[in-house]
Amino acid sequence: MGDKRKIQFTDEYISELKDLGKAIRYARKKSGLSLRGLSEECGVMFYQLSLIENGKCGTSTHTLHRIVNALNTTVREAYENLEMEEA
Repeated sequence: MGDKRKIQFTDEYISELKDLGKAIRYARKKSGLSLRGLSEECGVMFYQLSLIENGKCGTSTHTLHRIVNALNTTVREAYENLEMEEA
């Protein structure tokens, strides 16, 4: 049958997914939205948001744009705010 190939993700890629997820979670909590509330605001299923926040999956730039718009922020601001909080 078909050739099944597994994609091997680098440690750096996995780390970036986790950092993105932490930044989105921080921005969501700062905005006062629950996971379901953000889901309703941006039109992304809550379980997909959970996976993204936990660094378990990536997302398209279109979906990421919808998420940060619903949070009234940008990806850059989300990272910067998280970095200031962790400092």
